[in-house]
Amino acid sequence: MTAMTSAPPGPHGGRGTSNVADFALDPLAFLTRAAREFGDVVSLTPSNVLLVHPDDIRRVLVDGGENVVKISAGVRRGPTGFPLAMMNSEGPAWERKRARLRPAFRSERLEHLERVAREGVAHTIDTWRDGQTIDVHREMSGLAMRIGATHIAGRELGERGETLTAAVAAIMRLTSSPRLPAWLPTRVNRELRQSLRTLDETLAALIRDHRPTGSDTALDRLLSDDPPFEEVRDELATLLMSGYETTADALTWLFFALGEHGEADDRMVDDGYALAAAKDPLARSWV
Repeated sequence: MTAMTSAPPGPHGGRGTSNVADFALDPLAFLTRAAREFGDVVSLTPSNVLLVHPDDIRRVLVDGGENVVKISAGVRRGPTGFPLAMMNSEGPAWERKRARLRPAFRSERLEHLERVAREGVAHTIDTWRDGQTIDVHREMSGLAMRIGATHIAGRELGERGETLTAAVAAIMRLTSSPRLPAWLPTRVNRELRQSLRTLDETLAALIRDHRPTGSDTALDRLLSDDPPFEEVRDELATLLMSGYETTADALTWLFFALGEHGEADDRMVDDGYALAAAKDPLARSWV
């Protein structure tokens, strides 16, 4: 193996400012174009490299995994990450946090999640009216947060859940596009700091008011060994954000796909099909 003493080639010479702007406009198109023009190893910024070939990815993450860390030691919490969460931990700390949360995601807990999901869907639909125009992504975001937060905490969160939804949505939106350094008092940075404060305050109240449910919810498990608030906050924020965005996006695209395929939409509203799906959702063919 030949050691590389200089950065690999990349768009704009791997200069971060120009590439971050291009990435924000169309991430998939930017990365596809970079790989096509510069090969399997592409310099995107002075500290970010795109690996395209599966062999290179395996070499870095599997064969040389001990040389790669998720977040460097000593990094403080930033607007785009929560370093004390299990997802961002390494070695013994990761093992300890994983063992602590594992019971909350066992198969028997899925029955509770199914019930919460059904109740959340029913609540959302009850707020819609015939002829009403709705923002599908906003509605699905609220639904995903309602289901996720209720399952994690083991109870309905009411207005607190709505506050979490708004704060998380703002954080996801504000950190997905280029912005000036955090210390500059720009409108985006001020809004981001306010959203993070709201998230902290809401999670702190949720933790303070929580009483053990006896059913191994994620919040029960996180508080089981009396960890510092910052660790619980990072775990909760990561669980809420990771489940919220992917689920909301998937449901939004489902509505779009049904709108493009009337025959599938007609099939789903058939009473017999709906009843069969409710009894055994995983056995249904949805298209």
